Amino acid sequence: MSDLTACRVCGKEIAKTAPICPNCGVELPGYKFICPRCGSNNISKGTKKFGLGKAAFGAALLGPIGLAGGFINRGKIELICQACNEKWLPRKEDYSE
Repeated sequence: MSDLTACRVCGKEIAKTAPICPNCGVELPGYKFICPRCGSNNISKGTKKFGLGKAAFGAALLGPIGLAGGFINRGKIELICQACNEKWLPRKEDYSE
């Protein structure tokens, strides 16, 4: 089994797990993520930040200690569709090899 694959943008051969293509600079070049909402493959990656909505909901339920709920999933990689602006955490069924 080969550890090389073609970059989804430029087509050059790269490692499947490379975070950035050394030829064209696209992020996650070895994975062909597909948006679950619109089916586009124009995807970028980001990092989840503090969730103000989760913090407010937690504070309403549990008081000041509930503010910590805003840190749930903080720092995890999230995928962002450039076509419809959908955001989601990557799952195995979201990509094809």
